[in-house]
Amino acid sequence: MLLLSSLEHTKSPRPSIFLNAYLFIATLLDISQTRTIWLASSNHDELNYASIFTVGVAIRALLIVLESQSKSRWILQWEKGAHSPEETAGLYGLGAYFWLNKLFLRGYRGVLTIDDLFPLDHNIASAKLYAEAGHNLEATKLGKRQHGLAKAVMKALAVSFLLPVGPRIAFGAFQLCQPFLIETLLGYLEQPVEMSPKNIGYGLIGAGLLIYVGMAVSSAFYWYFQERAMYMTRGLLAAAVYRKTTEARISAADDSAALTLMSADIERVLVGCLEMHEFWANMVEVVFACWLLSRKIGVAFTAPVIIVGVCVVCSFFLAKLTGPRQKAWMERIQKRVGLTTNMITQMKHLKISGLSAPVEESIQAMRVDELGAGARFRIVQVYAAAVGYTPLCLSPVVTFAFASRTLDVTTIFTSISYILLLANPLGSLFQHIPSFLAALTCLNRIQTFLAQDYRTDFRESEILMDRSASSPTSKLSSESVEVHADPGLEITDGKFGWDNDKTALHDIDIRIPHSSLTIVIGPVASGKSTLCKALLGEVPVFGGKLHVASRFRKIGYCDQTPYLSNATIRENIIGFDAFNQERFDEVVEATVLRQDLELLPQGDETNVGSNGISLSGGQKQRVSMARALYTDSKLLVFDDILSGLDADTEEQVFRRVFSPDGLLRRRGATVVLCTHSIRHLPSADHIVALGSDGRIVEQGTFQELMKNDMYVNSLGVQECDAASSKEDLAVQEKPGLSTTLKMTPNKVTAFSPEADKTRATGDFTIYRYYLARLNLFGVIVLIMAGFGWGFCINFSTIWLKFWSEDVASPQPQRSNAFYNGLYALFQLGALMSLFLSALVVFTSMITISGARLHLETLRTVINAPLKFFTTTDTGIVTNLFSQDMTLVDGQLPMALVNLILYIFNCLGMAAVVATASPYLAVAYPFLAVVLYGIQKFYLRTSRQIRLLDLEAKSPLSHFIDTIKGLATYRAFGWVPESVKKNDILLDTSQRPAYLLAMIQRWLAFTLQIVVAVLAVAVITLSTQMRTNTAFTGASLVTLMIFGEAFSYIIRFYTMLETSIGAVSRLKAFGETVRSENREGEDLLPGEEWPATGDTNKTVVLYLQS
Repeated sequence: MLLLSSLEHTKSPRPSIFLNAYLFIATLLDISQTRTIWLASSNHDELNYASIFTVGVAIRALLIVLESQSKSRWILQWEKGAHSPEETAGLYGLGAYFWLNKLFLRGYRGVLTIDDLFPLDHNIASAKLYAEAGHNLEATKLGKRQHGLAKAVMKALAVSFLLPVGPRIAFGAFQLCQPFLIETLLGYLEQPVEMSPKNIGYGLIGAGLLIYVGMAVSSAFYWYFQERAMYMTRGLLAAAVYRKTTEARISAADDSAALTLMSADIERVLVGCLEMHEFWANMVEVVFACWLLSRKIGVAFTAPVIIVGVCVVCSFFLAKLTGPRQKAWMERIQKRVGLTTNMITQMKHLKISGLSAPVEESIQAMRVDELGAGARFRIVQVYAAAVGYTPLCLSPVVTFAFASRTLDVTTIFTSISYILLLANPLGSLFQHIPSFLAALTCLNRIQTFLAQDYRTDFRESEILMDRSASSPTSKLSSESVEVHADPGLEITDGKFGWDNDKTALHDIDIRIPHSSLTIVIGPVASGKSTLCKALLGEVPVFGGKLHVASRFRKIGYCDQTPYLSNATIRENIIGFDAFNQERFDEVVEATVLRQDLELLPQGDETNVGSNGISLSGGQKQRVSMARALYTDSKLLVFDDILSGLDADTEEQVFRRVFSPDGLLRRRGATVVLCTHSIRHLPSADHIVALGSDGRIVEQGTFQELMKNDMYVNSLGVQECDAASSKEDLAVQEKPGLSTTLKMTPNKVTAFSPEADKTRATGDFTIYRYYLARLNLFGVIVLIMAGFGWGFCINFSTIWLKFWSEDVASPQPQRSNAFYNGLYALFQLGALMSLFLSALVVFTSMITISGARLHLETLRTVINAPLKFFTTTDTGIVTNLFSQDMTLVDGQLPMALVNLILYIFNCLGMAAVVATASPYLAVAYPFLAVVLYGIQKFYLRTSRQIRLLDLEAKSPLSHFIDTIKGLATYRAFGWVPESVKKNDILLDTSQRPAYLLAMIQRWLAFTLQIVVAVLAVAVITLSTQMRTNTAFTGASLVTLMIFGEAFSYIIRFYTMLETSIGAVSRLKAFGETVRSENREGEDLLPGEEWPATGDTNKTVVLYLQS
């Protein structure tokens, strides 16, 4: 023990888990043994031995206290702010979730922000997870193996997935002890008082305490390890999807596919795999329950087994429907989210072209189609729930029909306890099969994405070859290429294209000299953009050789459609490079951006909006050009970047950047410029003319080509007089540039926590808003079905009390058939109520509310002014249509129907438990006060963390930026920095999600402790006050599931409270975003308007306030 304690003290920041577990179990067993020794002691020596043994137990308990002390105070260089308390929590702190106490206090006392949350445990950080396990997810290892990704994740996180096994076995063992406790207790109560020793009663009280507290503790550890494994899976998969996106071909990096995988698919993997250990555990429990039931009622135990077999067959049939329907549903979500994202980024063009209304109709039609596909999937869940509860409802009926001759009080309630152990796991199992299969479907979709071919960089150079040895994205020729000072770029017999069946460029032979300006011209669709992409190694179809000089480690690239992230102008220009004021001013001057920046209220800190919507086309081109100039690159590729500029600005930009005295010439850079502006050809050192067939028509200097009497000569370009073209282009810094530009960031977040106090207390107007989007008939049916479920499922237990007492009487009043017939009626009523409530919610209510909320939000976006898109992050708006709609369609209605069912169920359970003793009923008001305090303390924190969880998923905008600017990221060499940024954002989104899962498990543990107190109270009152045996049996049987049901009622209420945050966000979005269509703006002028008019030359300058 000393050696283990010493080793763990130096190696681990937390107290020894193994040593504390050993000491706790040993002390627990010694306490039981101590009681026995004291009871058996009858002489002086035995009493002395009992005293010494008790002292030994006390010393061991002292060792537990000492060994469980936190070590954070002794760890050098341990910054508490940089580490979660979870990392230093010991066995008892983890099991009872004590490490969450500070977070609860923060949430209860004030409004939480993301910075108030604990840091993420370093072992769950996505970068560390991928570094340790990412090699298992490579495309070459996944291949086309069935469920290859699922197997790879299991292998990569094998230890994390195995840790819950031990606590789950312990939890199952404690559950199996409940029927033995019930049987022993009822047997004890049936004996006369004078024949029932008090010590046996005390032993039963201790056994009850041990069993119910053991269930709470083992369940707490089980779900702690399981939730931890799930969020490690989430981090690993999200990191893998992002990295694959940066390594994939441009044609494979599809917005909708990757976005859906990153959000909806990974979330469904978490939901579906959360109960994965329940499959084997439930099967083991079913086997033991069947064996125990057969010992009690003989061959009649086969009746529930037959029912279970029928349910298994039905489940397999339903399982076949789950995968295809889930896949069809996810594909429709993917299609809708992709189109919605593109609509948001292209809103300016849609409004100008008048296409916003048709796009709105198209997206809403896709939403309705998606809801229909989702309803077809959810109907499978409805039938799965009915099949899952069939053993619970019908097994007792059939069993008692076969065993009616041997029934008595003990047999009835003990058998019911065994049937519950048989039926509850199966019900859980059948309900989780669709979710688990859906998770496998999502994993297969992710596997298909990860198994796509990597982007093949076919360019040849020493630098690229060195990278290919370590990077899977570069698969280059293994032949060593000798680097010459000239040329900088060389293509030999090149063929490039985007489709294997057709190449855009053929027979390309180009030698581009270093430190020169090469202009590529040609008609539309001649392949100029394809040539630019080929120089970057981004073309999927290639042939021949393309040599890039080794000095060109990074390439400054400007796409024909400029890529801009939703950030400030300054952030777009400097990218991931360090800020240098002198260089920044230099590129601003060169791209003629100074005047534009001085006119903007925030200057270079102005946010450009989604897809640069706040800037004009020419401004976006120049910002993109400034970014290429800012980077330290000796090779720059510009794809038609002058097309969006007016003639005067184009002339100034060309002279300052490309002319013989321009910025790039002074730097000695090699430049490739594809353009339609043929007037600049005389300034080129080398000209390449492409034909409409994708072949080179001619190439050479301007003077050489003018003599050829071919394509360039036919353009009629005249060489300008050198004297007239010269201009003093020296970039002179204007004084005060950095001081005149305002530095206030123009950024907007989804919520302002300081102003929104309802984040902690809740806003009940949200429920009224949500209910208004539901159909009234469905709500009424749901409430009536919930009442029917609660009454039938609980009154059937009371009915068993009357049945057992009548059977045990000397002269029974009714036959067993009478009692069993009514019992069957109650059980069937409960099953039908459950089916009806699920059917109404999962088909009608979700479809209606989902369509209405989506339409309202979509219209708000369509009618929003352009200023909204310049000040709002794309990820925030996209999140409304992806994550929030997912909650509206899934978690919210699921929480609603379960909450209603469990409320009525728990009311009935409370009545049944109270029948054991009137004293227990008297304690209910005090219990209600305790529960109210727990939920109030819990909800103030959980509401806020759930909102933070929703908000922290808005960094999807970085993922969108990466997809849209993938070629730019790779050309600039930004991929490593981008991966690091994504890991930081991913870990930030993991923090509230992981903590929310943990505080929900804290709630379950706390409520199980409350149930343990109730169970001990029932046992104590029944043994010490000799209450009615049948009522005691009914109470204990109910308590077997009361704890779980009781935890579910607050858990689903919490889920409802937190998931309603999605509706709150949609409501706030609709109320705060003002429509550009105001009252009185719907007037149409008559046909004769205008009768007269005139045109004057006007200069218009507009600013956005």
